[in-house]
Amino acid sequence: MSIFTQSRFRFPGRPRHALGVYVPYGKLSSRVYVPTRRDRAPLAGKRPFDIVFGGAQDEVSIAASQTTELRYTLQSDFIATTIMVSATSSSQASPGCRIGVKDLSTMPGKGKKLSNTLVNNVNWGGSGQKPKFLRKPYTFKAGRTILVTITNLRTTTNKVQVVISGVWDE
Repeated sequence: MSIFTQSRFRFPGRPRHALGVYVPYGKLSSRVYVPTRRDRAPLAGKRPFDIVFGGAQDEVSIAASQTTELRYTLQSDFIATTIMVSATSSSQASPGCRIGVKDLSTMPGKGKKLSNTLVNNVNWGGSGQKPKFLRKPYTFKAGRTILVTITNLRTTTNKVQVVISGVWDE
């Protein structure tokens, strides 16, 4: 029985898995992590959506050794599944920037950091070809703000873009 046939029984009316289990660079038995069926269940029937930090047309330009904060306020619940980062002039040996993502909340103790400190861009997220899948999809609640902090590690201007992909209800 194929995976397409099996998924019809789990999610009536949907021909595929909600997360798109088929990654272009690995098989299901590879080391690429895919969330469990139980974690993927809330994704069914929702619209895919990308939140882009750094501009829809172009990346944000950050001056040498400077820090910038980008914010996005959610209109409805958003379930994040993947993170992608691009920065000019960066490699594994010398990263271009450090990134931190935080879920802001007006309620004390409810805001969550997705990392305890700023992380090099090559370690934080994947690329468009190989996105980083979150081990467990993270839900950002409606009305909350996502804060992305980017610090340029270069001595020249760096262009950075952070994309958080997931699903949401309209």
